Amino acid sequence: MRAVRGSFGRRGFLCVGAALFAPPALAKRRRPRAVKVAEVRSRVKRRNRDVKRTLRQLLERELSKLDIAPSERYLLSARLVTLRTRRKTKYSETRCVVRATLRRERGGVLLAAISGRASARERAPQVAELETSAMQAAVRSALSGLDKALTSA
Repeated sequence: MRAVRGSFGRRGFLCVGAALFAPPALAKRRRPRAVKVAEVRSRVKRRNRDVKRTLRQLLERELSKLDIAPSERYLLSARLVTLRTRRKTKYSETRCVVRATLRRERGGVLLAAISGRASARERAPQVAELETSAMQAAVRSALSGLDKALTSA
C-alpha cells in the first residue's frame, strides 16, 4: 500500500489537477472552419427521429473531411427536400434530395446553390438506416460541387 500511495503523492495530484483544469488558452486550438452549417430545414417529417438533426450531423461530418483553406468564412444553409421510401416485397428503396446555398459570412452574398440526389436499395427492413444512407450519399453529392463553387468565388 505504501508504494502505491507514495508513487502518486502531492505532485501527482497537482499534475492531474493542472491537466484537468487547464485554461482554454492552453488547450490545443483547432483550425477555424472555412464553411459552417448555418441552418438546416426539412420538408420531411418522421415520427420516430429528427431528420433535421441527422442532416446537420451528416453535413458537419462531410465538411470536416474537406480540406478547404480558411482564407474567408462561408455559411451553408441546407434543406432536405425529399426523402421517399418505397417498400416492395423483396427490398426497400429510398430516394433523397438535398439542396444547399453557400453564402459569405460577411455580407451574406450568395455564392452558389448546390444540390445532391441519391438513392439506396436494401433487402433489410431497416428503413431508418436505409434513409440515413441515402441522406449521406445525397450530402456527399451536394458537397462535391463545393470546391468548384469556392474556387470560382
